[in-house]
Amino acid sequence: MHAVRLQGGIWVGNLHTGADAAQGVGAAEALLGWAQGAPVIMGGDFNVHDPALPGLSRAGAHGVDQVYASEGLEAAGPPQVFDRGRLSDHAPVLVEVSPQA
Repeated sequence: MHAVRLQGGIWVGNLHTGADAAQGVGAAEALLGWAQGAPVIMGGDFNVHDPALPGLSRAGAHGVDQVYASEGLEAAGPPQVFDRGRLSDHAPVLVEVSPQA
């Protein structure tokens, strides 16, 4: 997994796992630990449909490509799926996330 802390304090992580839900769980635990209570968004190719990630809720998905957010954040609308072109066998997924109302 790769992750960065944005200027506003939100942590954003991206990963690609094998077909093993435990890898996504481990990545979520690591990212939440790095964030130390700051908001978290994690997305990527999980190779598993709808894994349960403690501390995160699914904000949007397209197949095994999913975006999760920590408590206090929610999807601002449905996910957008773009043409994958020739670069990948996965289509890019865009999920706009905002603070929960």
